[in-house]
Amino acid sequence: MKFVDVAKKAAREAGELVLEFKGKEKGIHFKAKRDIATIADKESEELLHKILIEDNFYDHDFLSEESPFNTHGSNFRWIVDPIDGTGNFAHDNPLFCVSVGLLDGKKPIAGAIYVPTMDEMFSAEIGKGAFLNGKRIFASKQKKFYDLALAVEMPPKENVIRQTLLLEKKLALHHRVRTLGSAAMDLAYVACGRFDAFISAYLYTWDVAAGCAILHEAKGKTSSHDGKAIDLTEKYFNFVASNGALHKKLLEKLKS
Repeated sequence: MKFVDVAKKAAREAGELVLEFKGKEKGIHFKAKRDIATIADKESEELLHKILIEDNFYDHDFLSEESPFNTHGSNFRWIVDPIDGTGNFAHDNPLFCVSVGLLDGKKPIAGAIYVPTMDEMFSAEIGKGAFLNGKRIFASKQKKFYDLALAVEMPPKENVIRQTLLLEKKLALHHRVRTLGSAAMDLAYVACGRFDAFISAYLYTWDVAAGCAILHEAKGKTSSHDGKAIDLTEKYFNFVASNGALHKKLLEKLKS
C-alpha cells in the first residue's frame, strides 16, 4: 500500500474508534496543568501504532502526542495526534479529528486528517495533490488582506494567549477571527479554502505534521513567524499557514 493509503486507513479506523465513545464515560484526566486527555486518546494511539508500524512499516519511527518517541533510527517518521481537539471531544463538541503525518527526514511527504463526526477525509502525498473525500482541493485565491478569513489557536498558557491576542490586534482585519480548537482542522480548512490563513504562537509538531503535507499539496504555504521553514522534527514552534498569496503580507504584519 502507498504511504497515503495507509495513513488514510489508520486515521479512519482510529476516528471510528473514537466515535464509539460518544455518550460514554471518556475517562477525562489531566496530563499536565490545563492539558487533558481521555481513554479514547490512548486507545486511538494504540490502534494507529498497530496499523502504521506493526502491520505495515515496522522499521519506521513513531511519534505521538500521548507517548515517548519510538525510534528505530529510520529516516521515515510517523507523527500522529490520536485526537486533535481533545477538549472539544471531551465536551461532546464535534470539532475534533485524527491526524496522521509522515516525514522523510524533515520533509512532510504524506498526511491524512479524518474528521469522524463529519466523515471528512483530507489527504495528500507529495507530488500527487491534496484531496477531500477523493476530490482535489486547493487553497483559496483570496488576495485582499483585510478581507481574509483567519483562524487562530491559543493553547491554555497565559503568555501564549496574550501573544496570540496581540498578533490578532496587529492584523486589524475586517472579519472576526475563528478558532476551531483543532490546529489540524484549521490547516485542513486552509487547504480547501474554508479559511485563508491560520496563525498560532505555539504549536506542537503532532498538531501540524499531516496538515503541512496536505496544505503544501493544495498550493498553500507554511512558515514560522519570521518566515523560516518549519522544522517538524522539533517539538514545538510558532506557526503561520496561508493560501500562499497572502503569506508575504501576513509575515510583514506579524513582524511590524
